Formats: sequence, structure tokens, C-alpha cells
Amino acid sequence: MLNIERRKQPKKYMAKTDGNTRKKLDKMIADIQNQTQDCGTVIKRLTDSVYFKASREHYRIIFTIENETAIIEEVNTRGNIDYRRYTVGK
Repeated sequence: MLNIERRKQPKKYMAKTDGNTRKKLDKMIADIQNQTQDCGTVIKRLTDSVYFKASREHYRIIFTIENETAIIEEVNTRGNIDYRRYTVGK
């Protein structure tokens, strides 16, 4: 089981979402923490990167794992995440 750490953007995004969206995102974070892909959450490693992407419906979570801690870098919808920021050498 991983510990969860959230950066500033994920905290702000979660604070302004409605209750149903927050429940979906909390389930995604629980899947990241337990390192499972239950409840429709798909976790994949980004190409040429140390980052991972968790996706469920049209929500995306970008995170990395360091020392048994999952650091959540960004939470947003499908079209609003710039994956180029999280790849190396592009």
C-alpha cells in the first residue's frame, strides 16, 4: 500500500469539484494507493517517462511513485492535461 501526497493543483481541483466527481476521484486515488485497477480505473505508465496515468471515464490523474509514496501531480479531465510536460526529451 502506497502513501498518497498531493501537490497544489490536485488539492485545488478536488476542492472545487462536486460531490459525485469527488467520489470518482477518491476511488481512483484508492486504486492508486492499493495498486489495483478495480472499478474501471486503468493505470498505465507514460511513454519515456517516470510518470503514470490513471484514467476513469473522462478524468485523468498524473502521478509518480517515489519511496513508497504516490505523488499526485495533476488531476483534470481528458482534454485539459498536457502530457508533453510529463515526458522526457520531447
